[in-house]
Amino acid sequence: MDANRNKVREMSIARTMERLRKNNMEAAFLPSAQDVVPMLRSMLEENCTIALGGSMTLVESGALKLVKSDTYRLIDRYEQGLSPEELRARFIEAFSADVFLSSVNAITEHGELYCVDGTSNRVGA
Repeated sequence: MDANRNKVREMSIARTMERLRKNNMEAAFLPSAQDVVPMLRSMLEENCTIALGGSMTLVESGALKLVKSDTYRLIDRYEQGLSPEELRARFIEAFSADVFLSSVNAITEHGELYCVDGTSNRVGA
């Protein structure tokens, strides 16, 4: 990417982050997927309860592996062999988690999150 495009991109990111903050959301820009796990580790308290929304970003960045460690209590919706009733119970339990990790479909420059969700767990959290 050339310098002009980089500058426009940086300005757009800064503007979006400022508007997220105005909408009472913390914002951080991580230039690389490798930056996700160290930042997440610094933010999470040991033994906190964590729930997840469906997110390939969490898988691809290594965040899912981190929260599955013994350091945290994960409400694991991906555990193999769950009955429909057990899965439903985990979705309900997720509403009382200390932390809910998810991704969104888009973030607007107005600081709005755009979520399209099959089960409404990301929106409900």
